[in-house]
Amino acid sequence: MMTNSPTLPCPAHPYIPHESPMALVDAIVSCDDNKITTEIYLDESHLFAQNQKIPTYVGIEFMAQSAAAWSGFNARANLINNEYHAPIGYLLGTREFMCFTPYFKVGDTLTVSCECLLQSSEGLGSFDCQVVNQDGQLLAQARLSVYQPNATNTNT
Repeated sequence: MMTNSPTLPCPAHPYIPHESPMALVDAIVSCDDNKITTEIYLDESHLFAQNQKIPTYVGIEFMAQSAAAWSGFNARANLINNEYHAPIGYLLGTREFMCFTPYFKVGDTLTVSCECLLQSSEGLGSFDCQVVNQDGQLLAQARLSVYQPNATNTNT
C-alpha cells in the first residue's frame, strides 16, 4: 500500500539516483507495485543526440533508469519517515534485447514500460521492458537483471 505517493504524472528525477546530464528519464506517468510507465523527451540537447538521432542501445539505459524509478517511487511511497534518498541499484545484464528501429529520433517522446517479474529479498530483480514512441510503435524491448543492495549491505 503506497502512503506517500505524489500525484502522477510527476518528474522522475527525485526517484532515480542519477544526476544531470545522465538522468535520462523525464517523468513517471504511472506506477504500482508491479509496473511503471515513464516518459523520455528527446530533444537536440539530449546527452546522446547526434545528427537528430540517438543510438538504440541507449534504450537499455532508458529501461534501466525506468526500473530504478520504479524502485525509488515504491520506496518513497512506503516510507514511514521523511528521510528519503533514491536507492542505488546495478544493471547486471540484459537478455533478449531487440530493436525495431535503427535509432531513436530527436523530437520523439518515448514511453518506457517496465514490469517487475521478480524481486528477491536479497536484492535481485528482473524486469520485462518495452520502449514505444508517441505513435505506439514498439521500438525496443528487453529483459533486465538488476541488483539493489539493501541498506545493511552497503556503505553508501
